Amino acid sequence: MESTTVVVIGCGVLGLATAEAVSSRGLEVLVLEKETIASGVTGRSVGVVETQYLNEEDIALRARAMEGFARLINDHGLEFTRTGYLRLGRSADDLAAFERSKGVQESYGIGGVEVLEPAEIARVVPDLELAGITGGLWGANDGFVDPHHLCSVLAGSVRRNGGRIWQQAEVVGHESSRPGEHVVMTRRGEIRAEVVVNAAGAEAGRVAAILGQDLEVVAEQHRVLHVRVGAGRAAGLPSVVDYVPGGAMEGFWLRRDTVDTVFSGLHVESRGEEAHEPDDEASFVDRWAARLLKLFPGWDSAELAGSWTGAYPTADGGPIAGPLSDDPTIVTVAGGGGYGLQIAPALGATVADLIA
Repeated sequence: MESTTVVVIGCGVLGLATAEAVSSRGLEVLVLEKETIASGVTGRSVGVVETQYLNEEDIALRARAMEGFARLINDHGLEFTRTGYLRLGRSADDLAAFERSKGVQESYGIGGVEVLEPAEIARVVPDLELAGITGGLWGANDGFVDPHHLCSVLAGSVRRNGGRIWQQAEVVGHESSRPGEHVVMTRRGEIRAEVVVNAAGAEAGRVAAILGQDLEVVAEQHRVLHVRVGAGRAAGLPSVVDYVPGGAMEGFWLRRDTVDTVFSGLHVESRGEEAHEPDDEASFVDRWAARLLKLFPGWDSAELAGSWTGAYPTADGGPIAGPLSDDPTIVTVAGGGGYGLQIAPALGATVADLIA
């Protein structure tokens, strides 16, 4: 039987960020993955990393995550594409919230944040239709990473720290006589461990049941469109979001891919059983196209180059990073929703702080 100090279940970004943080503190770690690295929802992320949120808790989490990304960039060669990120506002209340966000972000050491007037937005996104837009929250230092590259960088650091990664090692059972004494059964064999971390993404609920715990994770639909917008039109384009957190309006988002293409989609804060069912593709594309042409009327020759559907593994009450029960040696990091990648370094560090 194999043995280790910490077993991390899940080789997506949350599991690998946790394993990297734990192993960086000198603890022995073994990561278990049902399939292959980043083969789950992480691999279908568009990789946006930004801090343009409105409440302090969300901003503080992202400030810590940005520290983690900076370390990965500087010490491990993570490639981070800085495009900037613009959140559009459509009311005076939105602008007031943006000003408060700017102040909070600056208090956490986040730089490059501005509240832009429409004329300033026109300089940042010249093709954008400004009718109805009162301003924007702008993060100059925000951008994106490739999710597979990020997971490769994290996995490399885990291995350099002495950690191990087992792929094709689905967890099928668990036994524990008392806290701190665990046997995890996989299709590759059994592992004895002092701490077990459930970071299984969309399957965190299933893994929780194996560990004798209750956890509901809703896999909310996530459709991404790959769009040709015209020769050179996406050059220098920042990520643009027409949506304010907590708002009732279905959100629109896009981020640059190449100088000619973007990734784009719609977003709504949904919960419940309906979130499991894929949206009708034709209806989705029709609604998305109407929003695209309202914001970018000059892009009427845009063409779909492809699409895919993933999931936002969402837990009630937001992301989780800690024990779910009285046993402090079974820890869960889950429920990142549509922003798990951008907060993964912070959640991983939080779990490592609990364990180390």
